[in-house]
Amino acid sequence: MRNTSAQPVETAPARLRISHALLAVVIAVVLPTLAFPVTAYAASGDLNSIIDSIRNWAAGLLAALATLFLTVGGIRYLMASGNSRAMEEAKAAIRSAVIGYALVKGVMLVRRRLLLWHQEALAPSTV
Repeated sequence: MRNTSAQPVETAPARLRISHALLAVVIAVVLPTLAFPVTAYAASGDLNSIIDSIRNWAAGLLAALATLFLTVGGIRYLMASGNSRAMEEAKAAIRSAVIGYALVKGVMLVRRRLLLWHQEALAPSTV
């Protein structure tokens, strides 16, 4: 059967390569978390340790998500083959991943600064 449309036909091997690459990324992100479980520090019952555990878990999840977007954007950029629209979409995905990394780091820095400020405010005055 001939292709009478003006659009190129995407071959099955190209789709298969993309799906294999995405599957490899998912496996690379998920398997280490399953293979190396972390100790549940929140079991102590202390509210600060529970909040720290949730914060660490959320930061790790956001970093993993940003890494996934960075990898998918890189794969899309490599497979764009000169297609300017596909290259721009890949650049947008990479830009989003970099913004995600910056947000995670920014939240961690603000939290640390607030914690230090709170500890200084609670410290007994020596004057």
